[in-house]
Amino acid sequence: MKISLRTVAFFLLMAIILVVPSTLAEVKEATVTIDATNREAFAFFSFDTGKAVSVEDQNISLDWDLGLKRTEAIVNGGSSGNGKGGALILENAKFSDITEAPVDGYVSDTEKIATLARGDGWYNYTGPPTHQILIRDKIFILQTAKGHYAKMFFVGYYKEEVSGHITITYAYQDDGSRSFVQAKKTAVDSKDKLATTWALLKINR
Repeated sequence: MKISLRTVAFFLLMAIILVVPSTLAEVKEATVTIDATNREAFAFFSFDTGKAVSVEDQNISLDWDLGLKRTEAIVNGGSSGNGKGGALILENAKFSDITEAPVDGYVSDTEKIATLARGDGWYNYTGPPTHQILIRDKIFILQTAKGHYAKMFFVGYYKEEVSGHITITYAYQDDGSRSFVQAKKTAVDSKDKLATTWALLKINR
């Protein structure tokens, strides 16, 4: 029995589908240093772009998620912005063990206190004579301006002994889900593809 061109085309298409990599959303992971040395203006960071961004009006823009000015840290929500930003704090937690953002418990900035400053804050000031900023062992789960999720911890406050250069490590889920598990891309080996295609053709001869 002859095989029609339509049948051949159909099974070739099926074979192509089998080797297309998974398109599950990627969890973006990075360590970045943000220049927050300006004492008069915030430096704004976007988890979506993974970079510092320029913002004309922080009270309107949804382009930023985290704002830093020296030791001040704000999120895009509540009294600090127009977004859905909020945070919850996990102490003595292991970053790699956090595979999913909690459903609730996020607190936005208020006029009285920024959410990242709650409790004893994200840093410890040693006072005189050293006047050092030391990072506290805390993990922050952030809800971003657009309602996505990131987990983050502060790494350092200095760059070549100059203060105000804040380093953070984060993982950001860009599909809006709460999962921080990295999607695995899979593909069928070319030999398996040919074998599968041939088997399907034989069945439908």
